[in-house]
Amino acid sequence: MKIETDKRPASFALASFHHAISEGDHRKVKDYVQGTSSIPGTPGIRISCNQQDEDGFAAVHWAAIKGRLEILRYLVEQAPENNRADPTMADRDGWTALTWAVFSAESAGKGTLSLL
Repeated sequence: MKIETDKRPASFALASFHHAISEGDHRKVKDYVQGTSSIPGTPGIRISCNQQDEDGFAAVHWAAIKGRLEILRYLVEQAPENNRADPTMADRDGWTALTWAVFSAESAGKGTLSLL
């Protein structure tokens, strides 16, 4: 199992992980967090929940921005203990998941705030 820890601009795997969060694909998110693959014969890639892309966005930011409450709950509370997301992590502009949740909730009316 490969652990993706590269700090350079977002790798394909990190971008794919963040895309799965944005799309609400819980199965793919779990695969990346646990380092497993639901596709037979395909090796799993484990992504750190706290790995940030070139804009400083981590998994919790994308979940909060897109209002993916179930995925956010999984990342913060239910992911394996050694790979849980830090909800206090800030992006490069100093915005946390809570900041993004408030900003996104204003326009979309999502229930993300209750978890953070």
